[in-house]
Amino acid sequence: MHQDTPTPAAAAEFTVPQPTSSQYESNPFVVTAKGIVSILKTNPGTAMLMALVLGLIGFAGFFVVFLLMFIIHNLFVSLFLALAAFVGFFALAGLNIGTYTAVGSASLHDERITVRTALGRAADRLLALIGVTILQGILTALAFLLLIVPGFIVGARLSLAPIVLMEEKLGVMAALKRSWALTRGHTVEMLGALFAVQFIGGGGLLAPTVSIAPLFGRYKDLVDLERSGHGKPAVHWLNYLAVFGIVALMAITVGMGFMFRSAVNNYNKNHQNTAQPLQQQLQGNYNGSGYFNDPNSSSQSGTDSTGISSDPSTW
Repeated sequence: MHQDTPTPAAAAEFTVPQPTSSQYESNPFVVTAKGIVSILKTNPGTAMLMALVLGLIGFAGFFVVFLLMFIIHNLFVSLFLALAAFVGFFALAGLNIGTYTAVGSASLHDERITVRTALGRAADRLLALIGVTILQGILTALAFLLLIVPGFIVGARLSLAPIVLMEEKLGVMAALKRSWALTRGHTVEMLGALFAVQFIGGGGLLAPTVSIAPLFGRYKDLVDLERSGHGKPAVHWLNYLAVFGIVALMAITVGMGFMFRSAVNNYNKNHQNTAQPLQQQLQGNYNGSGYFNDPNSSSQSGTDSTGISSDPSTW
């Protein structure tokens, strides 16, 4: 009896996940280092040259906008240029994310990529990248309004959205949902990876590469773990440094807020205590001189305090 061959979509849907050769890495410092090494091993020149190119593009664009605003003193032109700068900021952010995502993705697959190719891949999905950047920022900002902690959680859960958008060719909302689903149960590890990169550092042209390294490391491991069908490994204790760091940051921020408020109150109180006697002294001097209140003062007789008549006819 003839048996129909399943379509690729149906086959993919019912495929049993196969174990992968890669091992899930929970240590945030190791996964960050692996991400950096994978990029610098495969595309070191492209990563650093791209940082220079994107930096020059951003500097040139905003320099031209602000120069025109300085030269042209017109309200409508200024508003148009301000809008152009606003749109340009998100366009540049999307271009940055897209190009570095392209380099990181290529590095994960041991593919060498040029700056031109990376820019081309980012340009193909630029509108979607801008959309996911804006929505990701809005959702994270709204979560930060809820006592700060939810902001870190939402930011960590949605941090893989740009990578998902580029890697899996999804739309904006689908990429956000996919990032949220992929990081379910791994919030602490996402925070750990994002926190670890602050310790590893990396400045200059290497900074953008270092900043995206933990995201690519986490994305690859989470996808491999999902495909393997294995259970979630134990969370490495170093990930909890991120939680401790967030709590410490919140305590420092709140403490500095109270200190600033106390300093302002003390300044206002001291300023009032100093200003009040001075005001009373000045008022007393005016009243004591009788210049304004004494009807027999020289101003009433037509002369000033020097004895000179204020009537021009007597000069």
